[in-house]
Amino acid sequence: MKFCTSCGTKVEESKEFCNECGAKLTQKSQRSGKQGSKAATLPSLSTLSKKTKLIVGGVIAIAVIGFGLYKFGESYTDKGKQLNQFTEYIEEEDVKGIIGMIESSNESLEITEEHIKDLLVYLNEFPHEKEELLAALHEDSRSNGISVLAQEASGDFIEEGTQLITFEKRGKQFLFYDNYDFIMQAFPINLYSNYEELDLTFSVNGEEVSPEFHDGHISLGPVLPGNYLVTAHLSSEFVELEKEIEVAHFTPSDHWDLYVDVDYFSIETNASDATIWIDGVDTGITASNAEVGPVLLDGSMMVKLEKETPFGKVESPEVAIEDYYQWVGLEMNSDQRNDILSEVEAFYLNYSKALAYQDKSLLEANSFAVTDFVSTAYDDNISEYWDFAGYLTDVQVDLDSFELEEEDGQWFVSVSVQDTWMSDEVYPGDEISLEEETNAYRFHFKHDQAQGWVIDYVDYIWGLEGETLETLAIDVGEQRKQLEESPVFESITAELLVGEIGPFVKSFVESSIQAINSRDFSIVEDKIDPASSEYAKEVSDYINYLEEKGITEDLYYIDVVDITDQGDNKYHVAMYEEYYIYYEDGTSSFKRFDSSYEVSITDEGPKLYKLIETKEVE
Repeated sequence: MKFCTSCGTKVEESKEFCNECGAKLTQKSQRSGKQGSKAATLPSLSTLSKKTKLIVGGVIAIAVIGFGLYKFGESYTDKGKQLNQFTEYIEEEDVKGIIGMIESSNESLEITEEHIKDLLVYLNEFPHEKEELLAALHEDSRSNGISVLAQEASGDFIEEGTQLITFEKRGKQFLFYDNYDFIMQAFPINLYSNYEELDLTFSVNGEEVSPEFHDGHISLGPVLPGNYLVTAHLSSEFVELEKEIEVAHFTPSDHWDLYVDVDYFSIETNASDATIWIDGVDTGITASNAEVGPVLLDGSMMVKLEKETPFGKVESPEVAIEDYYQWVGLEMNSDQRNDILSEVEAFYLNYSKALAYQDKSLLEANSFAVTDFVSTAYDDNISEYWDFAGYLTDVQVDLDSFELEEEDGQWFVSVSVQDTWMSDEVYPGDEISLEEETNAYRFHFKHDQAQGWVIDYVDYIWGLEGETLETLAIDVGEQRKQLEESPVFESITAELLVGEIGPFVKSFVESSIQAINSRDFSIVEDKIDPASSEYAKEVSDYINYLEEKGITEDLYYIDVVDITDQGDNKYHVAMYEEYYIYYEDGTSSFKRFDSSYEVSITDEGPKLYKLIETKEVE
């Protein structure tokens, strides 16, 4: 008999398998050698019990599954495969694929499809940036995800060259494997701005952000790479302002300009303590070395001044604010300027009459305030050696030249004036030869509480420069009559007209030459008697004829030969004239003429009535 090595049941010697458990029966064998009778046998699988078999099978299965899972996890977390997959998504512009593999460096900032789309557009627009980014990611992989650049990116300010995306080793995955993540770096939007000193708010894509100021730079964020609309908002007493710029936020070293001409400004003016108005609103601030603002300096805002004075309220025009130092001048209104014009007119009328009658007391007519300067000016024109004979024909005031100024509480105004006289300084025994004389002056007035505006002094100037001239109401006929009725005129009546007519005819001939050479009849038109339309046409046709022939003339010499009174305010004037005449073919000639003219005496003075004849002299 023998026993089953698997279950221990007795079996016959001849049996090959156990009747109880079915295990194969084996013969015991003795080990040879030094072991002798102690040789042992190992049980076969068939000799194991069912329970033991189950246990052994489970262990094997667990080992196989564990090994398979390990290999799967090793493959799943393989950084090379991750990098290849991410690169493929970049190349294929797979937005959803990229979002599935990338995380934000700032937990509060969510990566959206817009961020990825903006990034892909940027990388396509700048292919070298894509190449550098992918190369940097491979370098991160080779350095086991330890990125110096990624560490720099964690700060508030990003150095130039920082990767937009890094590949970083971040902890373990499934306990055994190194975890690698693609991280989109957030960094600030950096601005250059003149806003730093102002009370501003900023927003990025409509969401308000807190600015940080660093040595003239402003940083907003951090924010993820992408395209953004940055808005600065200023709300102050004088201005409500929003300034927007579009920012392509992909290069950390970029600084975007967010400049607006908004600042404080100072006013320079011609009076103290004038009230400042901005865009029609009274600021309550006076222009005495005060800074006003903040305001826009781009010309879109307007400033003006107002001030009450002894002669009424004065204002400045509205001036566009365009500089840190702004000149804003107070000006007289039209009524106040008319007061000055009235003073100028009163001065000339009184001065002309006083000179004509040689009576200084006439300066005080029309309640005119005679200052020391006016009195001295009159004295300078009266002499024991000669008599002044003349009358006023024209006074023009340059309305663009008014200048108002306050100094130590005293108000001054100056204005440019031009006068024209027919006058002569007649010495005993001489004939009167009235000639036109024009002078320009700068009249300076000061305001007196009792007398109003009075002439302080007068300067000579070269002439009027403005484009707006006011001609004062001077009655030339009345002025000439005033002279004719004066004592000075009684002894020299005959010579007066003769002296006036001769210079007039000379002036007419000179103007005619200018009209011929300029081909402009209007130059001589006002010197022709309006009652002589036939002669006016004759002169106009002659100018046109010379233009067609290409002829020009120069007056070389002219002299009055004789003046004869024809009666009925008509005078016959004989003249001698010499000319150089230039022809179209480049030749020229010198000619002399005896000419006869008829002159009318009108209310506006001498006027040429007609050319009687002109005869060439050999």
